[in-house]
Amino acid sequence: MLEVEVTATDLGAGTAGITVFRVAFERWVDPANRKSLQRLARESLRELRAVTKT
Repeated sequence: MLEVEVTATDLGAGTAGITVFRVAFERWVDPANRKSLQRLARESLRELRAVTKT
């Protein structure tokens, strides 16, 4: 059996990554959207960094 140690930081980073992708994907599937998924993901990450910056 494989044992993996997961820390709170790992969980936080994973949650942040999923959130960035979810927001980008929701914007990407919008019929009015003209941007690539990659660009939207970068924009979402930039927005998350701005909100969490201390």
